[in-house]
Amino acid sequence: MQLKVAPERMIGLAGLFTEVFRCNTYSMSTPQPKLTPRQTSELELKRVQERVLSVLIIGITAFPVGALIAISGVVVKQGRTGAGIALLGMCALIGMVAVGGAMAFRGKSPVTPLVLLGALPAAVAAFFIF
Repeated sequence: MQLKVAPERMIGLAGLFTEVFRCNTYSMSTPQPKLTPRQTSELELKRVQERVLSVLIIGITAFPVGALIAISGVVVKQGRTGAGIALLGMCALIGMVAVGGAMAFRGKSPVTPLVLLGALPAAVAAFFIF
């Protein structure tokens, strides 16, 4: 008995069974397709590019964070403590957005506790300023 699955090919009943259940067999014995050397090289290049861009994202946002910390120190010394706290809050927010953006670019969820690392420079600065 032959069943028609596609217009260009005919398969038997056993072939139909394997066609239907092929995507549902996730056993350990299923061989994984091997990557060609070119595909492996492209995959490694993509990973390196993601890492470099993540470092650039965080590095570029370090300049405004540092500037806000410096300005916050000057503002607090002038006696405007509320403005200094607001500037440190903006510093923490920018840092958290930068870490979240770098994680999102690498394909990871930006909603993790690691995003709080972006607020670390602001917390350290607040310790020394106040």
